[in-house]
Amino acid sequence: MNNSFPMWTQWRTLLAIPLLALICLVNAPIAAAQSCDLPTGNSTAALTDAEVSWSFSGTDIDTVTILGEALTFNQLVVPDTVSYQWASPAAGDQTVWRQSTGGLIADITDGPAIFDPALLAALQDRDVLHYIKQDPNGIFPTDYIEFEYNSPVIAAENRYLLWVERGGNNTVELEAYDESGASFGLTANIVANSATYLDSGLDYENGQDAMFAVFPMTAVAPAGSLISSVRYTQTGAPASGGDGGDGKLFVMVSDQNFCPTSDLQTVKTLTSADATPGEGDTVTFDITVTNNGDSDATNVSLTDLIPSGMTCTNHVAPAGTTYDQGNGLWTIGTLTNSSSVSLTLEAVIDAGEGGNTITNTTSPAVSPDSSDPGSTGDDLSESVVID
Repeated sequence: MNNSFPMWTQWRTLLAIPLLALICLVNAPIAAAQSCDLPTGNSTAALTDAEVSWSFSGTDIDTVTILGEALTFNQLVVPDTVSYQWASPAAGDQTVWRQSTGGLIADITDGPAIFDPALLAALQDRDVLHYIKQDPNGIFPTDYIEFEYNSPVIAAENRYLLWVERGGNNTVELEAYDESGASFGLTANIVANSATYLDSGLDYENGQDAMFAVFPMTAVAPAGSLISSVRYTQTGAPASGGDGGDGKLFVMVSDQNFCPTSDLQTVKTLTSADATPGEGDTVTFDITVTNNGDSDATNVSLTDLIPSGMTCTNHVAPAGTTYDQGNGLWTIGTLTNSSSVSLTLEAVIDAGEGGNTITNTTSPAVSPDSSDPGSTGDDLSESVVID
């Protein structure tokens, strides 16, 4: 079967299409999450025909329904960027194809300025039959396409990877990676012509069935892990080069447990002029929290308790937030996407502290209702040397 990705010695990172952001709820309104609590189980098995069903609008995937699961999986997590590798420099037949518009959208020989955005758009689309055809003669077992997310996706056994393949006659491997690019050490293996492939009921232009393979995300990463990318590799291609799988990958979640991603950055600065104050002098710290994520962060807070050797004499908290000088808790509440908020703390150096170094450290801001990809950009401590 002509299930193939064009073979090219190529690795490219595609620029994000600006109209589609990461963790975009494609073709659906954004629904507020009822809870960010996700199951802690680590199921790895592919779903069977008796366990899963789906619905379509034309050839667009609408929902996935799982036996025994109260949630309906109706939202897509789409990649912001995509990278790929084809080992053969002779491969020139990698084609982005959309059946509903008559076929060819772009070919890799069109060059990256045309091919790359077309590939990303196909992989962000709900249309099952908007996909990539691979070169039928030059795909190698190390060839892959990798879906990359600016804000990581939380792994859970009730979030699903849905691999779509034309004909179900190719073997591929799914693998996930963290923010550092390290694999979680788990793979979902889909074997050609096996029971793992399920007939979707849709057909490609050449008459082949659109075959689905459905795995919980915990097949590729432990529950609670932050997944920055998912790769599918053509592990079933001949070692000397040959046919590979034509298709695409969906990540399906429910709007009822869609955990928004808020990348909270916390930065403390010493804003008083003197970093070597004397006893009785006043020092001033500013703590700024910025939400760099995709969604508003709710119930945000942090703790900054003035340390021993200083006495907190004043604070300025923005309207709508509160600071407790007794325990150092700054309750921020809701911090909208791309916004910042700052707290000012003033403290007097205590008597007898001459010659000492005093370090003031804040905890990073957190939101229990959303995921945070990490501490990149945080600057949590400032020190003064007492004169």
